[in-house]
Amino acid sequence: MSSIFDPVFVPLIRISPLLAVVVLSLLITFIMTIIYKYMTNQKRMKEMKDKLNGFQKEIKAAGKDQKRMMEINKEMMMINAEYMKHSLKPMIVSWIPVLLIFAWMSANLAYYPIHPGEAFNATLKFAPGVSGNVTISSFPQLSIEGSTTKPVENSIAYWTLSGNEGSYTLSFSFQNRSYEKKVKISSGTGYENPVTKLAGNITSIEISNRAMKVVKIGNFSMGWFWSYFILALLFNTILRKIMRVY
Repeated sequence: MSSIFDPVFVPLIRISPLLAVVVLSLLITFIMTIIYKYMTNQKRMKEMKDKLNGFQKEIKAAGKDQKRMMEINKEMMMINAEYMKHSLKPMIVSWIPVLLIFAWMSANLAYYPIHPGEAFNATLKFAPGVSGNVTISSFPQLSIEGSTTKPVENSIAYWTLSGNEGSYTLSFSFQNRSYEKKVKISSGTGYENPVTKLAGNITSIEISNRAMKVVKIGNFSMGWFWSYFILALLFNTILRKIMRVY
């Protein structure tokens, strides 16, 4: 996916992460709408929608007529079941490209990258009561401020590092065991997942990539997922009306 999406969307992210999310949301919604339109019998789907809308009016007209209300609800449930049956296959098919795009978005829009020469922290978090010394090393070699061996204090140990562009493996030695963490330094947008959860004396290994906020309005902010979700709802409504999808 990177070879397809990077040349187009990485420049957009550099201009504005929000712009990239808007374009990707429109693209995903368009793909899903096209698949849905041509994998369903739109004539039958329109008939069912019209019937459901008609039942809504009948429910209001029925008032307190419980018998009629039950009859209407039974018919509505039958039509809804058929509607869902027709919708299921295109929904499954459309999620295949969507999940691939989601994977790319998660790998490029959740955090800011660590840039060449930028200082960043590698932090180990420990279970309460754990003590001892931890030693860090890296391959290829990164610049490490201070000692490579640190004591566990207040259930954490951390180091400040920096380096040139590239992919690195951090190794942590603690109580005769070794733990590894991948780190990517990039002038583009890529990064490794900054948080690795563990079980045992070490509970997590964290790299200090800053979380990317796509929308910022005063104290309010949103990441890529919720920004995408809201935009997708909007685009879905607009595209269905334009393309007459039922």
